[in-house]
Amino acid sequence: MVHEPAMNFAFTIGAYRLCDFVKLNVLQIRKLCPEAMILISDDRSSESYFMEKIADDLHCSYVCAREKRGHFAGDVQSILNSLAFAEAAGADVAVKISQRLIFRSPSTIGALRAAFEDPNIHFASPGQPKGVRGSKSTQGFGQFAVLSDLVCTRVGSITPEEIKQVYVDRIQNEIVPWKEFIEALIHALHINKFPGHSSYLPKLTDPGPDLPFLRRYQCAEGDYHRLAAEHGMTGKFPLTEWGAIEGGTYRPKALVV
Repeated sequence: MVHEPAMNFAFTIGAYRLCDFVKLNVLQIRKLCPEAMILISDDRSSESYFMEKIADDLHCSYVCAREKRGHFAGDVQSILNSLAFAEAAGADVAVKISQRLIFRSPSTIGALRAAFEDPNIHFASPGQPKGVRGSKSTQGFGQFAVLSDLVCTRVGSITPEEIKQVYVDRIQNEIVPWKEFIEALIHALHINKFPGHSSYLPKLTDPGPDLPFLRRYQCAEGDYHRLAAEHGMTGKFPLTEWGAIEGGTYRPKALVV
């Protein structure tokens, strides 16, 4: 009997300032998918020295922007880096995961494998969440058709340059207030680039009572602390909006594209 080789994932964690989330994310990926290679894609900040040390200590690859890109462009850059990293690693699927989305159960990896075992699926992300908790601004995530904190792309189905061009074109040509939102970019890729070849990953959209994953507006801060304690780890896990964390300096718009 001929056995097909196991599907290989390469994970890229989109990182900025929140080092404890990133460390916990690495530890969980290593626990649930030990064969996967991991890249920390960091948008430059005062915490970048500590972020690089986490990468060194946990034997991850690390890349940091030369200058701060800002929330939206930093997230896009992490998606581009995920594709380039996965291709260099010889992986089948590039997985970009945001720092505050943390896989907790083996079923999360199982959901990714199940999606991409279908050779017709080239692109995947969570869909529109039903359960969103927190502030009025956080409730807005429930209005998006897709979420962008998990973006999975089959290697070879699109290039980083193509994704960048889609985003640049949106910024330059769209006349809508949400043109720079990453959720809008991911939705556009679903419907324009990968129609009939994408998945909205229902098992990674709403966690349910068992919390197979932790998403900041679908769980509590204590859930992160309890998961961290399983690794003998303590830290800070703020679930507030970036405007509250960054203060008056926060500008979500792309500073560098």
